[in-house]
Amino acid sequence: SALWKRRIQRSHSDNNIEVKESKISPVAEGSLTLPSPRNLRRSSSPPATTKPAEETQTIQACIFKTDDDIRQDALSLQIIELFGRIFKEADLPLRLTPYRVIPTRTGPKHIVGGIIECVPNAKSRDELGKENDLSLRHYFIENFGREDGARFKRAQRNFITSFAGYAIASYILQVKDRHNGNIMIDDSGRIIHIDFGFLLGISPGNDLGFENAAFKFTWEMADLMGGNTESPLYNWFVELCVRGFLAVRSHLDEIVPLVSIMQSSSLPFFKKDRNNSVIKMLTNRFFPNRDEKSAAEQMISIVREAHNNTRTNIYDQVQWVQQDIWYYSSKSEQPNKIIEK
Repeated sequence: SALWKRRIQRSHSDNNIEVKESKISPVAEGSLTLPSPRNLRRSSSPPATTKPAEETQTIQACIFKTDDDIRQDALSLQIIELFGRIFKEADLPLRLTPYRVIPTRTGPKHIVGGIIECVPNAKSRDELGKENDLSLRHYFIENFGREDGARFKRAQRNFITSFAGYAIASYILQVKDRHNGNIMIDDSGRIIHIDFGFLLGISPGNDLGFENAAFKFTWEMADLMGGNTESPLYNWFVELCVRGFLAVRSHLDEIVPLVSIMQSSSLPFFKKDRNNSVIKMLTNRFFPNRDEKSAAEQMISIVREAHNNTRTNIYDQVQWVQQDIWYYSSKSEQPNKIIEK
């Protein structure tokens, strides 16, 4: 049935109250519930207003470069970021720290350059050495406490898991110019590589190719992991390198195209590449024609050969003489004593 309501109107002309009945639209029974007057409460405070969120700003230290093609850095860091995702998907503890790079061309002549994010809370091995003149192990003891303590062990683990990640990336991309100005340690003990200007076949000294190790693995790095090839931590590092390599190897078809798509560019490692050798050699470093066991054995050999490599040590000495880049001597256990300036 129809519902009715009484409408009360006040006549403005004679102040009389006029009562009328008017029909309103029917409402289905039970579809409308009106609150009891006892449950209604008048608020003494004004209605709430939505306050706009305050703008947050982050200050980020950056390096601005001109007349320096950093597209190689951008490519390297994209691949390193991909490696990090692969490690995570494979449930491996390896850690990488890719930072942001924006290549640009500026001015009327379109000069190459770009913006490079500074890695936060980290210092180069060169800077740390000049500050304290200590080996890595003694630096960790000074900063993270005694070797049997929880803080030291956590930092040591961070170093090993990040070192293994960058060892694989350095081998696959053939990253060179690995002096101690291009290797950083953050405040949690992780190692971080920066500056990827030489890779995939090009090297300092007009492609001299002096650094022949797959990655930089000095005496002091091994010392932080137990000091010899029989220590449990050293062997855990080798195991991580093998497992991480096998993980990225299974993604060969995703990694190689990231490089091959740049063949028509003017990137330095493609300028002298007349026989597609860059892509062939990159592919071969994954050992695509070997089974998994054989590929793992190859990676073990690569790690062993990189450990305390003679040319790696000499390269550090040369960089100290020419560029004043600090290094720690493995022979005398005193820094910078193999070659006198």
